[in-house]
Amino acid sequence: MARKVANRKKPHGMVKNNTDSGLVEKLFIDFNHYPNWTHAYVGRKFTNALSNEHEAAQHFFFLINEFFGDIEANIKPILANNQRHCHRLTDVERELALKVIGKLHPNVKLDEESNIWQLAAKRSSGIRVIGVIVTE
Repeated sequence: MARKVANRKKPHGMVKNNTDSGLVEKLFIDFNHYPNWTHAYVGRKFTNALSNEHEAAQHFFFLINEFFGDIEANIKPILANNQRHCHRLTDVERELALKVIGKLHPNVKLDEESNIWQLAAKRSSGIRVIGVIVTE
């Protein structure tokens, strides 16, 4: 008969992925290929339209003042999938993102290898940005 052994180890909190992805040391945000990044899109499954100029100004201020700096400072945990609301888009989400990108940026052609992500700052205010992360 097997002997019962007491487990004296306490479980750790949440499991986290290794933050050393080896992919990116520094994040550079480049809008040169996406000149219409502030334009609105209204569709059946997705909209980014804002209600008025005041809401647009608040969101724009948040993006410039907090969002981009937070994403830059936390790119390693983001790429290791350790930051809330940040993940690579796959399947239906990816197809929807490609559709919206095609409408807003008709000259941009993304292929199957494009690394499309949803990004959010730690204090996100519900704001998410879809972007392509280039690791080369």
